[in-house]
Amino acid sequence: MVYSIHVIEPVERPDIFMRKCLDLLSPDGIVVLIETPNTDSLDYKMLKKRH
Repeated sequence: MVYSIHVIEPVERPDIFMRKCLDLLSPDGIVVLIETPNTDSLDYKMLKKRH
């Protein structure tokens, strides 16, 4: 299992990152979660100074 949270946005080559994740998995392995905040969203723009 590969668990990734808030990783994709700072990665220069997300395609290479995902390929490496898949390469690390066994044949029945899964990528469980990839959560990436949308920095173009209204709530991000409104709340970014608070967090």
